[in-house]
Amino acid sequence: MAFLHDLKTQTSVVHAALEKQLDIVRYFESKTSYVKLLERFFSLYEPLEENLAQALDWRSEGWDFESRRKTPWLTEDLLALGLTAQDISALPRCTALPDLTPPGAAVGCLYVLEGSTLGGQVITRLLKQHLEVTPETGGRFFSGYAEATVPQWRDFGAWAEDWALRHPEQKAAAAEAASQTFDSFTRWFQ
Repeated sequence: MAFLHDLKTQTSVVHAALEKQLDIVRYFESKTSYVKLLERFFSLYEPLEENLAQALDWRSEGWDFESRRKTPWLTEDLLALGLTAQDISALPRCTALPDLTPPGAAVGCLYVLEGSTLGGQVITRLLKQHLEVTPETGGRFFSGYAEATVPQWRDFGAWAEDWALRHPEQKAAAAEAASQTFDSFTRWFQ
């Protein structure tokens, strides 16, 4: 998986900066602080996924983007934790998003979003331990694809590697957009 390895290497510094900035465990002090975390994620994911949906003709590239959206999971969690649909719709939306203009940029951004499901598996255990939140009671977003998370990541990896072979001229745009995506998250959580 040379392409994914290259993306990981090229984004390692900005990825580490995000993890340091986010310090996700601090949001597990109370359900109120956890809801604030989910609100922030929703406010970034929703516009980002809308941009992603328009950035590439996913079906012609052989990818089912719609089935990989995370915004419905965040909505489910926020509703389970007491927000109303009106509350959710009133949340501010992030506007400092990565430029997804070149086709490769969409793939780089998707790399970040799909990769985040891997870390979510650890967070799911911490949520249960600290707040007694399960995937059914407000932890759906972090549970990702549940038991299918690793197979889903492998499916994405195989698709991305194939995409990179078909579009080698877009690999630099993918790496740049992946870095911009990490930066967008870091800035949004400041």
